[in-house]
Amino acid sequence: MNTRIGNAILRTLSSIVLLLAGTTSVHADLLVYEGFSYAVTNDCGSGNALTNGYGWAQGSHWTLDNSKDVMVVSANSLAFGNVVTTSNRFEVNGSVGRYANRSFANVINSSVSDVIWGGVVMKTYTSSKTGRTTRFKLNDGGTTQFYVFADSMLTIVVGGGSATQVNTGIASGSSTRFYLFKIDLSGAAPVADLWISPADFSSEAALGTPSVTITNIGSSYASCSLGASGGNPGLYDEIRIGTTLEDAWLTLPPVPPLATIIVVR
Repeated sequence: MNTRIGNAILRTLSSIVLLLAGTTSVHADLLVYEGFSYAVTNDCGSGNALTNGYGWAQGSHWTLDNSKDVMVVSANSLAFGNVVTTSNRFEVNGSVGRYANRSFANVINSSVSDVIWGGVVMKTYTSSKTGRTTRFKLNDGGTTQFYVFADSMLTIVVGGGSATQVNTGIASGSSTRFYLFKIDLSGAAPVADLWISPADFSSEAALGTPSVTITNIGSSYASCSLGASGGNPGLYDEIRIGTTLEDAWLTLPPVPPLATIIVVR
């Protein structure tokens, strides 16, 4: 090979390696991401086309736990403040406590990180009756480890694991809300802080006092569930789980870690 051409190729490859390394460091601790970048449809069927995102089990997709319920992809993202969104939003139309479920690529627990940050945008269906809910859950097998339930006519509640459910005292209504959580797994009992629609999430100091703090939630997370009840849809967007606030912050575009490896011989 011509020496000059060979050197040029090596310089180009070196530049690509550095670029990839720099990109990887932006979200090196992003564990799970779902922006619901799917084609608009009023019935996702079995959900086998809902395979986008990052950090989900290989070959996994969103599935319903009841064939009578329906998953929908609607045009436009749910918008909240500076939260960066991609493409469309997801809806689960359920009867009584039905869920769309998806498994993570790896179990998330203290062996991954002592601190887990996460976020999800949800909107509860407008209704004058109770029982119209949106529900976000982290699970380990059949055990609910952490959850946030928002009812159209009641207040938002948080629970999971062996914790006693906590009422946040914050009305759900029909607003689009950003739920940002931090789970500390470093102590004898897991502790979760939840901020509901924080005005400033540029840093942990800017977040201020959590909307609620709950102890004794579960400590191992293998899957996520999005639920609805009352025969009305729950709306969801932008799920992120990581080991730093930046990963759950959502003011930066969602860039998952790159797994590309270039070998130069």
